[in-house]
Amino acid sequence: MQDVLDKLNQEMGVRGSLVVTDDGVVAAASLVREEDRDLLGALATDISLKVRSALREGGLEGHSRLVLDAEYGRIVLYDLEVASLVVVLDRTINADATMIEIESAASRIRRLGRLFAAAQAGEE
Repeated sequence: MQDVLDKLNQEMGVRGSLVVTDDGVVAAASLVREEDRDLLGALATDISLKVRSALREGGLEGHSRLVLDAEYGRIVLYDLEVASLVVVLDRTINADATMIEIESAASRIRRLGRLFAAAQAGEE
């Protein structure tokens, strides 16, 4: 999983990435400033849970991807079923061009999670 994040961070405009579980635990991170790890994990979890709740109240299903624009950058939250891929982008880049790589990374991480779960189930 760490390799997937490190590779994603090599894309133009990507400032950092992490995988955070739905209960706020950072499973893996590749950030310029490691001290941002827990803050970003908590922020992403809180936002994701609130959006899911609001969508559910509106009779809609959950989100697959959220893109938040802020003054100094963008944050992409990509749903991985039991976790989220969080990617921090420069504000000035075209997020659409980078989204293909983010989706590819999310798919690889989701596959790794399924393989891990299958291996855990086989040990029981």
